[in-house]
Amino acid sequence: MSVDGVNPQDVTTLISFTSKIKGVVLYSISHDMAVGVFGAMMGEPITELDDLGRSTIGELGNMTTGQAAILLEEAGYTCDLSPPTITEGRGIHVSSLTMPTVALPLKTELGKMQINVSLAED
Repeated sequence: MSVDGVNPQDVTTLISFTSKIKGVVLYSISHDMAVGVFGAMMGEPITELDDLGRSTIGELGNMTTGQAAILLEEAGYTCDLSPPTITEGRGIHVSSLTMPTVALPLKTELGKMQINVSLAED
């Protein structure tokens, strides 16, 4: 997913940074990967992404972004994070307007993921 483009994936977690660091981090994965991640975290086979599954995917993004925020805090940057927002469906357009974006494609055992980071110091 490009923060300034159209989402090619099915499930996206969006977490906003506020305070001294402002911006957004997006984690974009396929529906099959979301189901796989949910199943792995639950320790059992899962066939559908329900509300608990969406919450689990959102919390995974929250934990990952929270670890980054801790490192930024240690470097002297105050960070407050929004609760995760989950979007489902392809073709969602997200724009950061004025901030550059770094896209990080990842390949995992469960599928491909793209992390988009668009942050700037206030």
